[in-house]
Amino acid sequence: MGVGAALSIALLAPAILLSHPSIAMVVVLLVAFSGVSSFNVVNVADANSRFPPHLAGRGATAVNLFQVVGTSALPILAGTIIGLFPAEGSARPEDAYRAALAAIAVSLAGGLAIYWALYRPPQNRRSE
Repeated sequence: MGVGAALSIALLAPAILLSHPSIAMVVVLLVAFSGVSSFNVVNVADANSRFPPHLAGRGATAVNLFQVVGTSALPILAGTIIGLFPAEGSARPEDAYRAALAAIAVSLAGGLAIYWALYRPPQNRRSE
């Protein structure tokens, strides 16, 4: 999971830090971001391995709930941030989108930091 989150942050970084990146570069970065950000499936499997068999379903449900809430909150956050920037004609400035991507990267970094702070290698609990 940590590798997927770290790669996601790394792929967002050029779009955040470079002034006026080319459309082709941003498209490639976002397509690659979509590919590496599917680590949530591995996250559920990892969480499932940390619970004894009689609690595995509840653990997987809790992890899924957190992921769905986060997935719902990030577009709301991004839209709110973009909306804070005054429109230039019929569009928002490039900095608005850069700030929204930065917020997504920061949230990923925060989640990754919490994951690594709490991470303990899973025990083989399936035999309990």
